[in-house]
Amino acid sequence: LQPKLEQWTGLDLPEIGQATQQGDEPVDSADTSSQQRPAAPSGTSQPTDSSFALQEIREDVFQSPAGLLYTPSRQEHRIQHVMRHASDDLDRPVHGVFDGNSQAEVLSVLDEAWQMIQADHPGVQQEPGEFGRTEYTIDMPDRIGFVGGQQGARQNQPGTNRLTLILDGNRVITAYPDWPPRH
Repeated sequence: LQPKLEQWTGLDLPEIGQATQQGDEPVDSADTSSQQRPAAPSGTSQPTDSSFALQEIREDVFQSPAGLLYTPSRQEHRIQHVMRHASDDLDRPVHGVFDGNSQAEVLSVLDEAWQMIQADHPGVQQEPGEFGRTEYTIDMPDRIGFVGGQQGARQNQPGTNRLTLILDGNRVITAYPDWPPRH
């Protein structure tokens, strides 16, 4: 499983059991910023953080503890897509960036938001999205990230507690810190 995960995430995973070699190029080699992030899930229920673990329920389909699903897309895996928002991108005019330093920290924010959605929390706004998807705007209880990109750099990277989460049922399409923060 490790070579396959390395192939579709472009990450060098820590050795598990016997040494393995990395497979071919990552699925999307155009952007390597996410390749510097911590390791992708091992595909088992072993935690990648002390309190967060993804479980592979089918080949390349991972489920979070709260029940969110992360699946492959045509260009890259949805985990990799979300993790593009774990580091700033100054080539973009505006870019929401998570504060988390690891994949587990970032994805646990999405789990917290999903639990707020399921509980009909008053800080959740829901709108229909394209292709039958649902777009949620969630006012998280604490800061989750900052405004990055060129605009964020000009504004000294203001923090935000607002999250945009786009889902197809419980399947994650994308998620990123949004602004302006609401209180």
